[in-house]
Amino acid sequence: MAYNFPNSSIATPVTVPNGGTGVATLTNHGVLLGQGNSAITATAAGTAGQVLQSGGGLANPGYSTATYPSTATAAGTILIADGTNWVASTATYPSTAGTSGNVLTSNGTNFVSSPASAGPLGFTSASVTLTSAQIKALHGTPIQIVAAQGAGKVIVPVALWISKFIYGGTNVFVAAAGQAIKIYYGTSTAIATTTSNAVLVSSTSTYNTASPSAEQTIITNLENIAVNAFNDVATEITGNAANDNSIKITMLYYVVLL
Repeated sequence: MAYNFPNSSIATPVTVPNGGTGVATLTNHGVLLGQGNSAITATAAGTAGQVLQSGGGLANPGYSTATYPSTATAAGTILIADGTNWVASTATYPSTAGTSGNVLTSNGTNFVSSPASAGPLGFTSASVTLTSAQIKALHGTPIQIVAAQGAGKVIVPVALWISKFIYGGTNVFVAAAGQAIKIYYGTSTAIATTTSNAVLVSSTSTYNTASPSAEQTIITNLENIAVNAFNDVATEITGNAANDNSIKITMLYYVVLL
């Protein structure tokens, strides 16, 4: 059946229940919004780069300017939440592997390289090779074996230490009777003698083992203290003019969280 309209246009908009929009015009580039049986409305057109954001079940959506980075920003940055949006931030976890044997652990803000702690991660080993020059300056300049672990952490040596005296084949060290290479918390608390006086003045490469004392000792503070190789005699070791002797010290330890 055909319908003939007397006029060239319909003067009254067709209502929504009758299949129309209920309005004569709509906003250019706006998004149409349903209003039940009422006339259809439209959002504002928005501006370039904005996104359409929901207003929830009882409100109309609208265009909003997103605040997360529109570009990759600086090389190596990552997107993290700032509580409102995603923003670019420079990651502070290590970009390299860190010290040999370390693992990535949380410090409350980021993941950082640190020695494995006691528990499921088990023990960690550390090694240092003392040059002849370092051995002959070890009282004034102790050599760090394990770095201080930070507040609330104590390094706990495991029962056995191993050192290897590597004789260069030219000159022995000259050491007074009390001089030896010892392991210390800092330079105040002895743990073990890892290279004895007899080994220091020897002309033979040899391995040496040492264990921390089983005797109970009252110690003021071991929290956040490094473990060092140290000559606790106030005079330095001499000799080995050729500077071709060295000592490699290896220790096994874990970290206790206080």
